[in-house]
Amino acid sequence: MFRLYSKGCEYVIRALALVNASKEGRCFSVKDICRKARLPEWYTRKVFQSLVRNGYLEASRGPGGGYTLKVHPSKISLLNMIRAVDGKDVLDQCMMSSGKCKNKKSCVMHNKWIRIKESVVRELKSVTVQDLMDLTSGRSKHVSTLKRRHESNGH
Repeated sequence: MFRLYSKGCEYVIRALALVNASKEGRCFSVKDICRKARLPEWYTRKVFQSLVRNGYLEASRGPGGGYTLKVHPSKISLLNMIRAVDGKDVLDQCMMSSGKCKNKKSCVMHNKWIRIKESVVRELKSVTVQDLMDLTSGRSKHVSTLKRRHESNGH
């Protein structure tokens, strides 16, 4: 089955949507976020390490520790998150097999997938972590637009 992104990526997106943007520069607790989002803490922590390696988060240990956003959430797109967690070539997967889609040996869906992928990439670039935070907290002036987009996609 074709998946746009992994379960780990889903967890990161759901978790970051719950981070309180008003606490910019301050640590947030993965334990609290995972409890609110009903996510497995151990796995979410593991996946957060890819965001640390890619420079989006900073980890702090000890009492009062947690994670801090190193990049403002308005500068982090969903595409950034997906590529940080699942790899830069995640969208190069073939829809019909388990390998990469290649122009020389393309599958029957190759030409359609190229056009679909361009649209998907454009949409993923247009939604930021800040948008998700605002949508989750109800603060966004774009909330109704994002909700309509989300609902029109069958979610």
